[in-house]
Amino acid sequence: MRIFLLILTILVSGFAPAGANTGVVTRSHTPSALQPAIAPASADLPSPTAGTRGEVVRILAQFGATTRLCSGVMVAPRIAMTAGRCVHQGAGGEFALDYWVQPGSDGSNTPFGQAFGSLLITFIEWTERGDPAFDIGFVVLDRALGDRSGYVSPARTEGCTSYVTAAHSWAGYVSATSGQVEESGALICSDDVLTALSSQTYAAGTPLFAPDGRVHAFASTRADGQVRFTRLNNRVLGYFLNSLVNALDPCDLRVETDLVEFGAGAGEALVSVTTGQGCAWTVEGTQPSWLEVLSGSGASFGRPIFRVPANTGGARSTTVSLEGKSLTIAQAAAGRAGNALFANASRMGAGIVSTVVDTTGATRDPNAPTPAGATGGAGAWWRWTAPTTTFATAMATSDQFSPAIGVYTGSADALTLVAEGREMASFTGVASTTYLIYVAGLSGGEGSVRLQVQQLFPGAEAQTGWWWNPDEPGRGLFLETNGAAAFLGWFAYESAGDWLWQVSRAEILTRRFFRGSLSTFRNGQVLGGSYKAPTSLSGGTAFDFSLSSATRATMTAGGTNVALERFTFANGGIGADRASFVPETGWWWTPSEGGTGYAIEVQGNRLMLGVFHYDSDGSSRWSISMATMTSPHVFEGTLVSYRGGQALGQSFREPDSATQTGHITVMFSDTTHAIVLLPGGRQVLIERYRF
Repeated sequence: MRIFLLILTILVSGFAPAGANTGVVTRSHTPSALQPAIAPASADLPSPTAGTRGEVVRILAQFGATTRLCSGVMVAPRIAMTAGRCVHQGAGGEFALDYWVQPGSDGSNTPFGQAFGSLLITFIEWTERGDPAFDIGFVVLDRALGDRSGYVSPARTEGCTSYVTAAHSWAGYVSATSGQVEESGALICSDDVLTALSSQTYAAGTPLFAPDGRVHAFASTRADGQVRFTRLNNRVLGYFLNSLVNALDPCDLRVETDLVEFGAGAGEALVSVTTGQGCAWTVEGTQPSWLEVLSGSGASFGRPIFRVPANTGGARSTTVSLEGKSLTIAQAAAGRAGNALFANASRMGAGIVSTVVDTTGATRDPNAPTPAGATGGAGAWWRWTAPTTTFATAMATSDQFSPAIGVYTGSADALTLVAEGREMASFTGVASTTYLIYVAGLSGGEGSVRLQVQQLFPGAEAQTGWWWNPDEPGRGLFLETNGAAAFLGWFAYESAGDWLWQVSRAEILTRRFFRGSLSTFRNGQVLGGSYKAPTSLSGGTAFDFSLSSATRATMTAGGTNVALERFTFANGGIGADRASFVPETGWWWTPSEGGTGYAIEVQGNRLMLGVFHYDSDGSSRWSISMATMTSPHVFEGTLVSYRGGQALGQSFREPDSATQTGHITVMFSDTTHAIVLLPGGRQVLIERYRF
């Protein structure tokens, strides 16, 4: 079963090659009018209307003296997609003059902000002939709107069967002052058009979503109670994948905090910085003599270190710039702890930060808690906001007394204890949550104390399962994350076209950035044969894995960028309801037979299985199988191996041969244990691999 090879063969065969004349018409512009006023968004209200889709956008397009309302959808951090008539009037018409895009608006406020359409794009078939099959447009925004606005993948299904048998939905705007409206229903399908019955007058550009969450079409007109959607065609998709996304500047820099505040004593903070693959970043500007910057430049991911000595004067602060993003470094005045009272708690940011204060003779907070039994004497307060959701530790050390530490949420008169301990408290820090940390002497002790807070395990955002590049079918990747590590397997080919698999236990440096080395093994057991321990080849291919969302990423290895996205192989997609009893998605193995592994994912009632093993000549070999589970406990399928595909760094080349490896049966006794009947009749026990 040619899983990675055939699913989108028809789709990619229609793509225009890179650099080809795509017949695209564009207009670049800067605002000629003030941006529309929007109500400020509440930090506690990411989606003001229940059910609001953050990826669906309201568009205000200025054509002459008329402002046209349109809908659209975010398909990348700086790209929205809509109807062609929403960016250009069509044959004999003009481009819009001013263009504002507002994700997730409920009609009164815009929770994700807004951006200006600095580049409008549509197709010559629309601008010159008004061809309804090319009533599609792209909008490149003047800035990224942020991860929370959400992105979807544009896609096309050949034929009409899936459109008339599966439930689809559409969401958009019907007036400039209303929130989103969403409907679902049956579709009437033809080659370029989908039609649905509707009681609403949707704005042009309203996206049509398939059950797997991808967008397949955009509303163009409405008449006689029907909405007409223009289906995406291969050339539209080819332009988006091959030209538009690759041409955008990927260097969207993220800094985990905008403030690091130190006590009067010496301190140090490591601040995580993440940007696009290969994009450089630098701590810019002239720093004051009291601030030392280490590791102040890098590419992709890094942790610049900010270090301050003990302060002998008044309070001081400075602001540094990281590629235009501001970061304030502040330090308290010399003397005893100014943060002894709750109201004066010092703020700290960053995933790893330490600071020193002196509590000798400081005023005791009248509402001070008693963490780990600490009573009497003065203490010190800090406010720390977790950059990510993962395990955190707060540690207090002193040469002058025995410190106790408490971690809380809430307010001065309504504290909720999260964790406490002598010298250290451990807890799960939740992203964007502010924690109140109090340090005091166990027996009223006072003096100099250092507090260090750190989150070393950022917790990846990537979804576990199969990933691929739909524009380059024939190879793929299986990824699972756990704490600070990601275990991934790369199913591809050597330069001569022979099968090749490589694995890596990568380090998760931020929620969206991993780094590791792909290792290759040889001379292990043939599938179905007796066990034989493999040998590892020396060296390895270093790689970076950078996510733009939980389902889209770029892997950089050997000087080559590979765009990847989650692979959908079942009706209902990745989020389809699974059977009542199914195995866990992830890596499986036989602990006594290291060197051979099984990658398993279930979507709905379908299971996709990848096995890495070895050929009779000792080379690495991989096989794939996918089928509907015959029962919640049993999977049966035919394993297939491919050859002749592209190696890492090579231009796309379809695999030219497939070999059946044999029949495989997997019988699950529970969600983490199974019996496998291998080709040739050998039986092995497998279980979930915990790394």
